Amino acid sequence: MNADMLIAIAWQLVKIDSSEMPHQDELRKAISIAYYALFHALCHCVADQWVGADDDLRGNDAWVQAYRLLEYGKIKAACIKILNFKNYPKELKYFARIFKEIQRLRHLADYDPNSRFSRFGAIEAINAVEEAIQKHMSADKNDRLAFVTFLAFPHRKD
Repeated sequence: MNADMLIAIAWQLVKIDSSEMPHQDELRKAISIAYYALFHALCHCVADQWVGADDDLRGNDAWVQAYRLLEYGKIKAACIKILNFKNYPKELKYFARIFKEIQRLRHLADYDPNSRFSRFGAIEAINAVEEAIQKHMSADKNDRLAFVTFLAFPHRKD
């Protein structure tokens, strides 16, 4: 999955360049797709960090296994812990905060038939996802590696 393409699809759904108002189903899908853009950007980073970013390595079995390592619920739990860390890189705390919030919105969009969304709210969500990805990628390489490692592996209680 390509995060940039998913974000482009989300932008199309909110009809940013049109006077036509998007339907609730389009707004819901835009929020859901924005979340998956964030998730897949993170998966891509995990695989690139651990296996390698060379085009020759992408798609091999090890890269795909690393890509598929992350689990939604565990990422959320790790993000909550990260938000409570002092002196953690601000770019990665921002990513953690946005991941948690966009996941919450995606659950509403996908599973709560009574929830309603505005075009403005969907635009804010997509913008936040784009900024979170940018901040994540601009963080120090070693900090990014520590971040994705923390997200991917279970945490000891002691």
